[in-house]
Amino acid sequence: MKLPTPHKILIVHQGAELYGSDQMLQCMLMALRQHNQSHVTVHIPTTGPLIERIKPYTDDIIIKPISILRLNSLKSLKWLNLKQFAVNLRTAWQQLKRHDMVILNTTVILSYMLLLPFYRGQKYIYVHELTLGFMRLVFNLMLFLTGAELICNSQVTADAYSLIPSRRKHLLYNISLRQTTATEKQMADKMHILLIGRISRRKGQHILLDALQYLPPEKLQRLDVRIVGDMYDPRNPYLQRLKDQIARENLSDVVSFFPFDHDPAHFYQWADLVVIPSTLPESFGLVALEALQHGRAILANKSGAMLEIITHGQNGYLAKPNSPADLANGIVYYLNNPEKLPLHGQNGLMQAKQRFDIIAYNTRLSDILNLKQAA
Repeated sequence: MKLPTPHKILIVHQGAELYGSDQMLQCMLMALRQHNQSHVTVHIPTTGPLIERIKPYTDDIIIKPISILRLNSLKSLKWLNLKQFAVNLRTAWQQLKRHDMVILNTTVILSYMLLLPFYRGQKYIYVHELTLGFMRLVFNLMLFLTGAELICNSQVTADAYSLIPSRRKHLLYNISLRQTTATEKQMADKMHILLIGRISRRKGQHILLDALQYLPPEKLQRLDVRIVGDMYDPRNPYLQRLKDQIARENLSDVVSFFPFDHDPAHFYQWADLVVIPSTLPESFGLVALEALQHGRAILANKSGAMLEIITHGQNGYLAKPNSPADLANGIVYYLNNPEKLPLHGQNGLMQAKQRFDIIAYNTRLSDILNLKQAA
């Protein structure tokens, strides 16, 4: 049954940076703006560079604390501030009552998730996360009890939430709004390897460093590696451990660090090969999509949504998960076959144009949310 077109839409997001889910918030808002009969409000917990990106596509931006369920904080109970939690619940309920549709843009927005079972408007949760083990069961139960429909950014994400009936799950692949210029590039004396993303153990920067140790000196000296990104928590010792490993293993002439850039196009244009060595399955992988759009070959783990984006031997190379030795095999493959780099890059560019199109995204989102096209 076609639901009434909502007049007031509330979108809740966990932060204000410019990483993957932040970019998808902007994509969603741009699509919603095509339906100008709706008043769109965004609730985010803090200020940041995302605000200027979304201002043109919103009617109101609310900046107030939101209770966010972060697994690393859960272990130490840092999030358990009952007084603030009560305030956040009250804020969430006040906002819900004012809107006839709510979209939670990630599954970790706890203060709203707990109230969704009592909310009678249209409700959706845009799922960007994959969970494993016991936490997968916990999140399955939480999402089931909300009664919300899920917008899943890949098939592997949809499959992970098996407790939710299929009628409540919708597949909507991510897209990238970043400006891309696909330039042809032939490998020079050195192969340029790019690893871009948040600096964290989950993203596997240490796996790449370990892989370099499997290469003989004559191969290693033909590489120039850039690791681009920032830490979520600057107190986390992971970055220092990476730098210590580089010094200990004499990789300082091969590996360089660069801070996160809101416009990373120049890094992709510099690269011959984009490496994605994530230690856990990716729910989508916006870096992989951006690499495709720049016409770059990809070396990634054979897991998660990488299997939906990368075809081994056509637009990239899929290595065994968490295997530095097999990741090294992928690097050697491209060193020995440099002609594969532009070939796989062009194949990936064609795929990106066919499958990850902004017009198709806008139409699909409109259908999922039962929105009428604005005149």
